[in-house]
Amino acid sequence: MSSSGEVDQNGHINKLLQLDLEDIVRWPFYSQALLLVLISILVQAVTCWLLVLPKMNQLENIEALNAETEITIALKNKQLEAIPPLIQRIESQSRQLKEFLNTLLLEESLTSLIASITQISKQKNIEIVHIRWGKKEPFSFLDRIPIDIELRGQYRDFIFFSQAITELPNVVILDNFNLKKRQNNSEVLKATITAFTFLHRSKESSNERI
Repeated sequence: MSSSGEVDQNGHINKLLQLDLEDIVRWPFYSQALLLVLISILVQAVTCWLLVLPKMNQLENIEALNAETEITIALKNKQLEAIPPLIQRIESQSRQLKEFLNTLLLEESLTSLIASITQISKQKNIEIVHIRWGKKEPFSFLDRIPIDIELRGQYRDFIFFSQAITELPNVVILDNFNLKKRQNNSEVLKATITAFTFLHRSKESSNERI
């Protein structure tokens, strides 16, 4: 049945091709209808080619752009979410830096610091043989002053002395802490210490470094 139908359809098309287009009004009804169907199919194909396909391409481009925009928005949102913790961390570091700067020694207060160290040594049963400060030197964005100290005392008293030094309101770091036994008394130790305290960078030090 299908093969006979195809033969009939091909026959109608062949007859249609043999007809004169100028005499279309006299064509058989089936031939006229077949021509209209062919013209309609052709118009639909041209319309699809000229209008539908470009619109589909535009739609695909819009969908790709929307997907890219969504990814960009998601990344921006993640960056925005990271800003508050970053601000909190910066504020915390700023507070810590401010607290540290508040513990820095004023140059005119160096004598008071030496007096405080001397007082602590007496309270902890430590004998100060000598204590003197050296010349200030650049240290990062600060100036630091070395303090050479020689002490005598017992081991446990040095521990209490060191702990008390760390509790001073100004920053004092004990470095090069060397202990030696005295020959005539094994319980008494001799200690040599280099301590450092820190100052705000003076303009003169900044200019010298430049």
